Amino acid sequence: MWITIAPFVTVRYMMANRCSAADASAHFNIPNETIIQNWMKRYREGGKEALNPSKTGPTMPKDKYEHDSKPFSEMTHAELEKELEYLRAENAYLKKRKALREEKALREQQKKPE
Repeated sequence: MWITIAPFVTVRYMMANRCSAADASAHFNIPNETIIQNWMKRYREGGKEALNPSKTGPTMPKDKYEHDSKPFSEMTHAELEKELEYLRAENAYLKKRKALREEKALREQQKKPE
């Protein structure tokens, strides 16, 4: 299976044989030559290390708003209003996410043959 083929081996094969991504995908039985083109680009930009899979995964954006930085009793009126605005937005987001999840579950349930 193509997943077990190391990207480095594929890139080195292309360089040694001066072949295209399409030729390499046919040789290694990789269904999509775009994968190989991406490997080649990463190799050119960062060498062999750039082909190693990321162990950390995608990074999440930092929370720009510190909503729990101090107790409510120590907050000013403006800080309390900002906190309230944040919590309302978070609540609306969570409600929408829940509704979308329920809609998806309902659609999948309706698709199942009985």
